[in-house]
Amino acid sequence: MNNIFIDVDYAQIYKHGQKIGGDVFLLSRNPESSQIVCTLSDGLGSGVKANVLASLTAHMAHKLSFSPISLSHSAEIIMNTLPVCKERKISYSTFTIADIHYKENMSNINVRLVEYDNPLSLRFSGSQKVTWDREKNELQRKNAFKKEIVQYSSFNMEIGERLIMFSDGVAQSGLGKSLPLGWRNSGVEAFVSELISKQPDISSRELSAAIVQKANSLDGMCSKDDITAVVVYI
Repeated sequence: MNNIFIDVDYAQIYKHGQKIGGDVFLLSRNPESSQIVCTLSDGLGSGVKANVLASLTAHMAHKLSFSPISLSHSAEIIMNTLPVCKERKISYSTFTIADIHYKENMSNINVRLVEYDNPLSLRFSGSQKVTWDREKNELQRKNAFKKEIVQYSSFNMEIGERLIMFSDGVAQSGLGKSLPLGWRNSGVEAFVSELISKQPDISSRELSAAIVQKANSLDGMCSKDDITAVVVYI
């Protein structure tokens, strides 16, 4: 009997004072095609406008991920569809897509990852950080003031490994308060490693909640941005 399960969950706190979030996470499982798609999008700003932009991006990414189109081509379509802020000359939304494929017996779990302007995802085997190669692709869009970088990678995940995705509300928590440069990826990495060492079997729900709660505490329990963390656990 196969006892392997891909545990995916997330936690989120809205920016203080907001009743709707500008971060959007979508999860879909398709047992027929042995595929799981996780999409995290962060809309520019906060509130309703950011939510609409992030929702548009996340749903577009989700649909394209289940289509025959390659993930790299899908990312280009999303980028070319997203509007550019006229004042700041940056994209109205960022995204991270984890397209997970596996065999019927849950062997050969492959992750194809696309990252655009969100903090880079983290990967752990137990409590140890795992590094992997990413391919960078520059894209110059009309009205954007600079070339934008979309990063692609593909890797296999084994039992006991975790993939962690999060919005900049996590990486930048504590900025100007408890931490001059914010929590940053290095701080998140150290926190997650220590927590997994103490609780090796911690679930995706518990781990994502712990990350979000820690980020909020660094903001003095008054979140300066939408805070979202996603965990994929084999």
